[in-house]
Amino acid sequence: MKQISKILIAVMLLAALSGCGAAGTTGGSGTNNGNTVDKVINDQIAAADGESSTPVQTIPDAQGNSGANVVPAPPENPNNPVTAPAETGTPKSQDVPLETEPVVSVPPVETEPPVETSTPADYDLTAMSKDMVYATVSQFMYDPDDYVGKTVRMNGLYYAGYDDRTYQYYQYCLIQDALACCAQGLEFVWDDGSHVYPDEYPAEETEIIVQGVFDIYEEAGETCNFLYCRLKDATMEVAGTA
Repeated sequence: MKQISKILIAVMLLAALSGCGAAGTTGGSGTNNGNTVDKVINDQIAAADGESSTPVQTIPDAQGNSGANVVPAPPENPNNPVTAPAETGTPKSQDVPLETEPVVSVPPVETEPPVETSTPADYDLTAMSKDMVYATVSQFMYDPDDYVGKTVRMNGLYYAGYDDRTYQYYQYCLIQDALACCAQGLEFVWDDGSHVYPDEYPAEETEIIVQGVFDIYEEAGETCNFLYCRLKDATMEVAGTA
C-alpha cells in the first residue's frame, strides 16, 4: 500500500503543477522553476513515508539549460557494506577447459606362442648320467607294462640287426654303462618304418638321439611267441647336427 500511495500522490502533484504551469504560460510570466517542482514532489513523497526528502541535483547541459535530474548515491555505510555486483563476461582463462585430443586406444599386438619343436619327454635319458641311463633302460626291460605309452628320449650309438626268421633289419640305440663293460639296447622304429636301410640311416656306431613312444609288440618264434620292447613313431637325428 505504501508504494501505491507514492504513485498516487506523485500523479496528483504532477497534474496540479502541470495545470499551474499552463496557466502561468498564458497569464503569468511563463517561468517555471524545475528545482522547485522537483523539491515539492520529493517532499510530498517523503512526507507520505515519514522520511526526509533527498535533494535532487540537476545537471545542466552545454547551453546552460537544466538537464536530467540525478539522485546522488547514498553515503557508504561501513556497517552495511554494499556487495559488489557479480562479474559477468568471459570466465578467466584458468576456468576455461582446454580442448584435448581424444585418446585413441591401441589394441595390444597379439603374438603367437613359440612353436615347440618336439613333445616333452616323460623320461629324458639325455639328462641322466650313464649309470642312471643304464639302470633306467634295464627297468624298462623288467617291467615294460609300467612304461607303455610314455615318451622316452635317449641318446646312444646306432646299430642295426638282421633277423633270419623275419628277414628284416631292426634298428637299435645302444647305451653303455660308465665302465663300458655292459650295454643295454632299445629298438626303435623311425617314423612309420618306411625309411630305407641302409641308404637313409647313418653308419653304425654313430651317436644318435632318438625320441618315441614306449611300446610292446609280439612276434612268433619257433616254439612260442616273444615279447619285445621298442620306441615307435620315433624321431632320429645324429648327435651334434641339430
